[in-house]
Amino acid sequence: MRIEIGYKFIIGFIVVVAAVVAVPYAVSLLDLPEWARGLIPPLAAIAVGLTIGSAFSRGLTRQVGVLQRATRQIAEGDLRKGVDLGTRLFPDELDDLAASINAMLTNLRQVVAQILRTATEVATSAQNLSATSEELNASAEQIAVTTEEVARGVSDQRTEVERVTALFRELEQGLERIDSLCRDAVEAARAAEETAQGGGERARESFGELESVLQGLEGMAEVVVSF
Repeated sequence: MRIEIGYKFIIGFIVVVAAVVAVPYAVSLLDLPEWARGLIPPLAAIAVGLTIGSAFSRGLTRQVGVLQRATRQIAEGDLRKGVDLGTRLFPDELDDLAASINAMLTNLRQVVAQILRTATEVATSAQNLSATSEELNASAEQIAVTTEEVARGVSDQRTEVERVTALFRELEQGLERIDSLCRDAVEAARAAEETAQGGGERARESFGELESVLQGLEGMAEVVVSF
């Protein structure tokens, strides 16, 4: 049966008043001296009041002490133990306070467990992110190496293209010289044929010119072969 603390004080006061009223009546029924009849009722009332007050105060002090120790442990971060006031015949507001503290303690345990799970997940995610970052760095380094190799290849290709272009230019110049020398050779042959009858010395000069032209053609041919 639930009785609030205020009502318990009222009940105790009523018991003391009842004792003050009942004790004189009971004493009057006894064959006691006059001085005893005047002394016993107030002493009895005081004894009843002290007994009820002492019992009530001890119980209240003990329960408040339990609540105080429990809240101190919770404040220090110890969530292992709840509040236990024991089984009481007449529960009151202190039992309600203990139930509220236990409910708060249960919620705190759940919050702490959720925080621990979240912290674990964050730590795992951080490790995965670190591993991914390392992979990205490795990929970036590989891309940089590949890009450098491609750049070197492009530079080499450019150099090779420039070299081939220069060779084509030399070949073109050589072909032009060959064409010019061929024309000179044809003209020299004609001149030799026309002057063949004019004398041996003129023929020798013409053949010398033809020989120089042939040597020029041979040089151009070597250039083409080397290309």
